Amino acid sequence: LGSGKILFCRNGGHCRDRKGCICPLGFNGTKCETDLCSGFCLNGGICKPVVAAKYALQAVRCACTSGFSGERCEDDWCRQNEGYCLNKGDLFRSL
Repeated sequence: LGSGKILFCRNGGHCRDRKGCICPLGFNGTKCETDLCSGFCLNGGICKPVVAAKYALQAVRCACTSGFSGERCEDDWCRQNEGYCLNKGDLFRSL
């Protein structure tokens, strides 16, 4: 970001002199152009931006819908446990 270059911060970011942008929670990149949640959570999971306290870095976490787990809600409990129910019982996902 040398002299003469204009920096436009996106997504609500604020210019930090000529050193780049200070990005809001959930965004990063030189111009705050990267949405950390975009496409991160799977199977209907809801993305939540968080601050990793140890280094004050941004991260995201997923709140998974019923029946799913894993960092990105990639694990389908029902599919992995198809033989779980006895006596012709069926697995179902609650809302």
